[in-house]
Amino acid sequence: MQNNRLSIGLTIFLGIAFTSMGLIIGCAAARVAVLTCIRDGATQHPETGNCQLEKSTLLTPWAKTSNKVALQDIHKAESVEIDVETYTVQLQLKNNKDKFSLYQSPYSQNSQQLATLINSFLANTNTKSFRFQEGGGIGETLALLSVCGFGITLTYFGLMGWKASWLASNHQQSEPN
Repeated sequence: MQNNRLSIGLTIFLGIAFTSMGLIIGCAAARVAVLTCIRDGATQHPETGNCQLEKSTLLTPWAKTSNKVALQDIHKAESVEIDVETYTVQLQLKNNKDKFSLYQSPYSQNSQQLATLINSFLANTNTKSFRFQEGGGIGETLALLSVCGFGITLTYFGLMGWKASWLASNHQQSEPN
């Protein structure tokens, strides 16, 4: 009986741990970044418009940060190595002082491709808009839901085992010897 209670307690503990892990990862680690650049169609100057970068996490989209930069202030996009095996894409502004970090990846090829796409958009004034989203895909969402679902399932079965054990011990106590 004591061994059964220990395994039930462990099941409940692991269930709560997996659920908490999924929620913490979703709130803190699963980041979503969306870069949207739009040229103003109403003006004669194709370099006018703006780029907006919105960052949030997968489970807390209301805690979004947003930064805007005028299209005419952007000099170029470049892939930069931050540290060993971490690369970012930065928008270098024409004042040469400010840089706008967009995207981080462990793969230099990904950040170089994004920098090339942004530079192509900046050079081709016929392109009216550009949009890039990092994170928040179906794969990340399913992984987080799986971890949370596994945790909830473990917690549920642990609680059902605890309830059954409690009912059995009450039933044994009520039986005459």
